[in-house]
Amino acid sequence: MRGGGGAPGRGAARRGRAAASPERYSPALAASLHNRGVTLSQLGRPGDSRPVAQEAVTIRRELAVASPDRHRPALASALTSLGSRLSELGRAADALSAAQEAVSIYTDLEDASPGSHRAELAGALTSLGIALSELERPADALAAEQQAVDIYRELTAVSPDLHSPDLAAALHNLSVTLSQLGRPADALPAVEQAVSIRRALAPVSPGAGRPDLAAALASLASRLSELGRPADALAAEQEAVGIYRELAADSPERFRPGLAGALTSLARRLAEVDRAFDALVPEREAVGIYRELAAASADRYRAGLAATLHDLASLLSGLGQPAD
Repeated sequence: MRGGGGAPGRGAARRGRAAASPERYSPALAASLHNRGVTLSQLGRPGDSRPVAQEAVTIRRELAVASPDRHRPALASALTSLGSRLSELGRAADALSAAQEAVSIYTDLEDASPGSHRAELAGALTSLGIALSELERPADALAAEQQAVDIYRELTAVSPDLHSPDLAAALHNLSVTLSQLGRPADALPAVEQAVSIRRALAPVSPGAGRPDLAAALASLASRLSELGRPADALAAEQEAVGIYRELAADSPERFRPGLAGALTSLARRLAEVDRAFDALVPEREAVGIYRELAAASADRYRAGLAATLHDLASLLSGLGQPAD
């Protein structure tokens, strides 16, 4: 783990030093908490990550009151991270508040010193767009996400190795929002570019790149389906399932939820090309995975299990198996 955030003994020592000398040691404690929150999120533990991220915000807010010029950038960074953790927990309204504050701070910093925090502003805009989308405000989300894409395009032109992953993520989000607004033809080129970037990055950074590529392929499949291209959608979904299956074999706790979602989508794509009987296989596998996940974490996965059971029932009914 980064920053030593995973060692309880060191964490207690940092807290003690920060209590005795806040100005000297609180920034290090906040940084450690920030890093630990990110790590917990990457491990699929958003419930554990949120209070850690919240504490980092609290510390950095106190520091920013005492010394705004020095600590406001760190506060904005902590707010962006907290917003992401809250979104992961389905707390979109709280995530929106954190993201709005982060965007406001970074905008002020950029106005005072253009170019000083462009990448950070784009990241905060991305979080803002996600929160607005989750609150079913796609028109508002579109403005934030388009601004984030524009900034990342500029940054990627100068430093492609550094900013291409961020551009791909922003394009992915933009595509989803355009789809929500009933604009699949506009959404398609955005997600196609995201897939192209992710595909190039996957061999370079497989640990992060392959999950991102799988997610982008699943989104591409949805856009192609919306545009009446079921065969192309099926090919993209099959590739996504293949990647998720490999990932879940290596790290089941982290990637089995993604595999379940991709299998459900694959079943839909198969049904769209009149292969409903073939669709039963991935649908039943998805139900089995969701049953296991819901048994361990009902709050997070019972809704997914219910939706997948509904899809399975629809398939069976269409195949003339009403009793099943």
